[in-house]
Amino acid sequence: MSAETDAIALKVVAFLGASDDEALLDLAVEHVPVILGMAQGYTRMRGFSGDLPVPGIEKVIISATARLLANPEQTDSKIGTAAVWRGFSDWNPLERMVLNQYRQTAG
Repeated sequence: MSAETDAIALKVVAFLGASDDEALLDLAVEHVPVILGMAQGYTRMRGFSGDLPVPGIEKVIISATARLLANPEQTDSKIGTAAVWRGFSDWNPLERMVLNQYRQTAG
């Protein structure tokens, strides 16, 4: 992993309010490159300097990684009245709105 992705992983666990959770940090370090790569592909590398995203895209990566960490197996589960359906399966509307500012489309 790189220092850049490790720094984003630290921001993810802080976002989740679990800065002292080493196991969650280890998962975040594994998951950040996945979401980072998806963001790079979605924007066709616009908004990136090497692997380093601009602040708006970084916030999307933090948000999406947090959703992926909430359900890394990507399975449906329900406990009482709380339900999680598939975790991260796509950008949410707000994430997409930010990413679309950088996305290069054909035309």
